Parts: sequence; structure tokens; C-alpha cells
Amino acid sequence: MIRILPRRSNDVSYLTDDPAREIEGVRDGEAMWWWRAEGDARRADDILRGSSRGTLLGYDVIVAAPRPASCLLAVGTPEEQRGVVRAHRLAVDATLTYLDTYAARVRRTILGDTELLPTSVGDVAGFTHGINRLGDPHLHDHVLLAARARDYDRSLDARTLYDHVAAADSVYRGVLRASIRTETGRRSWRSFNGIEYVEGVDEGLRALWSGHNADRDPKKMWTRAEAHGQWQRDLERYEEAPQLLPPVRSDDHLHEHAFRSALDGHGRVYRHDLVRAWMDAATFGSTLPDLEASLDHHYPELRGSRPRDHEWISLARARSIRAVERTGPRALRPDLQRSREVLARSRDDTVRERSW
Repeated sequence: MIRILPRRSNDVSYLTDDPAREIEGVRDGEAMWWWRAEGDARRADDILRGSSRGTLLGYDVIVAAPRPASCLLAVGTPEEQRGVVRAHRLAVDATLTYLDTYAARVRRTILGDTELLPTSVGDVAGFTHGINRLGDPHLHDHVLLAARARDYDRSLDARTLYDHVAAADSVYRGVLRASIRTETGRRSWRSFNGIEYVEGVDEGLRALWSGHNADRDPKKMWTRAEAHGQWQRDLERYEEAPQLLPPVRSDDHLHEHAFRSALDGHGRVYRHDLVRAWMDAATFGSTLPDLEASLDHHYPELRGSRPRDHEWISLARARSIRAVERTGPRALRPDLQRSREVLARSRDDTVRERSW
């Protein structure tokens, strides 16, 4: 899940003062990391700088992993814990790359004519945390994004940024699913109803660490030992639930019905609509380069549409079955395969009887 909160103050001590020790040893480096920055000597609050025309200084982009992925911080092996943190950071990096490529715009109006100019975001700092105020495992990042564009003394166009939030969220979750498989060996998938799953994490763990609380508890600095102890005490209340097995499909399977239904109600389909639909329909996720290559191949009329955000295609064109990629035959579950074999034998027997 991605949330973007506007910031009009450069006081980010609530982030810089929290070393996030709850995931020390499973996180590479410190809690704070830089994205496309030239050095680490600068203060994080220097990133938040607005333009000379407004009071908005920047955005706090909160990127949170789905609950089953966060549960691996408590129940996974040390290697799996390190792997899920690496997968999360890879997905955050892909999300920032997508926003920088397609959502970084400045709006310029001359004599009543408005145009969107492509630009790039400034330096970005992120903070990786592994727990929430309740003490539940909650893998998430706070990413500080400057309001002022890199190439102009203007603020990033907020309307365009928020238009791409849904697509960026789908990019994050899709890359995370693919990265969890490569980094931990566990399969992570998305159901037709939009529920994220991780192999070996059942509904009992999801209910145990639901992350919901009516009260907003005060922020606490957890140590690794305190967090681990809290999670072990929570597991004493854990009631095992039936585990849902991953669907028997190829790793690069794209769910046709999910892809088509995600576009329902769109009179005009833009590239960010296709990004969201494609990533949500990728059952086991995808990398960002593979996503870009697939969209460029199947929708060449939107290829390279970064500076031309007004370009769109019709719903019929977007939902064309030819635009949905199938790589390899679709495998069947063993019980369905046996049913088809029995049905085929029954049909053969019927044909032979009629031939007599």
C-alpha cells in the first residue's frame, strides 16, 4: 500500500531519530538510505525544499508491504527475513523509478494554454522500518520526496503525482511478489479478488498481526530483542489455520479476467491504467523492465508516451484478447487433470459404441 502525505515542515526528526533497531541484522546498512543522491553528509531535512511560489516543501511517501510479507520478519528463517527486506527495497526502488519516469511533471500555463513538462524528482531519502506502534511486524518505508522539481524552480504537479499513485502501488506489489520468490524461495501471489498471499503464511498469522487498533499508541523505539520477544509472545496465542496453496500456474502467468475487469468503466485508457491492470493481473508478479517491455510490445501506440500524457486508447483496444500475453500452456491442478482424462476416456468409449 502506498500513501502520499504532503509536508509543509522540514522537521523530520521523527524519522532521523529512529534507528529502526527492530530489524538490525536482517537489513543491509542503516535504516536511512539515499536514492540517487551524491553523498550522505547532507541532512535529510535539506531534501524537503519547495519552490519559490508555494509553501509545500515535499511529500512523505509511505510504502508498506502486505501483511503476509511482513509476517516473514517474525516467522521466517534469518535468511528469509533478510530476503524479504531486500525484496521490499527492490520493490521500493522500482516504484521510485516509475514515479520519476511517468509522474514527475511541472505544469506551465502560457496565455491560457497549459502543458505538462517532463522533469525528474530531486534527491530522495528513505527510512526502512519493520514494526508499527502496536509492536506488530510491519515492513514499510518512509520516503521523503522534494516538492521542487530537479530541472525547474517549480513544484511537481500534484495532480499528476496523485494520478499515478494507484499504478505505483501496483508496481510495488507486483515487483515485491516477484522479488520475494527470488530472494526467499517462497512463492507470493495475488488472487483474483486482490488479496496478497505468501506461501507458508496462513490466515491465522494475518489475524494475529492485523495491524488494526482504535487507539493511536505513542511511538516507541524498539530494539531487536524487544521486537523478537514481543513476536514470540504473540505466537503463543497463534491458532493455525488451513494454508492456501499457490495456484498451479507458470511464474509469468497473467490472469486474463483480472486484467480485463480492472479496466471496466474506463472511457479512455491511459498508460498508467494499463500499468495498474497488468501488474495486478500478474499472478506471481513481474519486474519493472518486463512490464515496460510487455506494454511497449502490445501497445506500441503508447510507447514512449512519457512526455505525451494526454495519449490514450479505447477500452476495446485495451481489453483486446490479443493484448493479453500468455507464455506457455496453463497447467491444471492434479484433480482437474484427472477429471479431464476421465472425461476424455468416456468420450472415446462413446465414439466407439456409436461406430458399432
